Amino acid sequence: MIGFKNISFKTQESLSKSDTSDIPEVFGEITEAMAERLADQIPELLKKIDYLQKNKNLSQKDINELQKWVDKKNEELCKLKETIAVRKYSYIKTLSDDERVSLVERHPIWMGDFKLCLDQIQDLAAIHRDENTVIQCLLDPDTFKSLRVFYYVSDGQVLIINSSKNVKGIPSREPLEHNTNVVHDTVIDRSQGEYIFLPMPEGHAQWIFKGNRWGIEKSVLWLDFGKNKGH
Repeated sequence: MIGFKNISFKTQESLSKSDTSDIPEVFGEITEAMAERLADQIPELLKKIDYLQKNKNLSQKDINELQKWVDKKNEELCKLKETIAVRKYSYIKTLSDDERVSLVERHPIWMGDFKLCLDQIQDLAAIHRDENTVIQCLLDPDTFKSLRVFYYVSDGQVLIINSSKNVKGIPSREPLEHNTNVVHDTVIDRSQGEYIFLPMPEGHAQWIFKGNRWGIEKSVLWLDFGKNKGH
């Protein structure tokens, strides 16, 4: 992984004013390393938030100190996430369609959505949460690592599970402009989501989860099928 010592990062303003046609390949590699750095830090923030919410025996002093740490860390990570997004779109705008496809295959930060196949799920279990059916899935370590970066860092919020690698659904297209009008209060904001089941030819299928209808907790992927019986 590329280190961060002695690396200067351009701000959104300086990127928008600069000529992006000559951005070197290392710019993309550094952006990927920044994304992995952010994905590694967010679980610590979530753990502290969970501790703060669940521990009722903390003194007011401890609560204030922990809340101060959480607010500061959240602000720091929100800024890092925004910087990554600006770098991402500044870079992909300079690339051809084939080059963008190569980026998507190389690292999850460039993905518009995340695609899984059923055979990448090693184990699963069904639970009920708020009257909804939720499926918890264990993935192989490499796949989960990629998914974690996509979930925490990318602005893509769609997970697609295919019944087979041969399933050809509607191809995703990564937007080429960063939406600067969206303001997030926390680094882990998720939009209101939906679950879609799509039957495909030859007995295949796609399960599509958007927004807050899927997520990760520790090393587990969870899928919210809603109140109706899932497929």
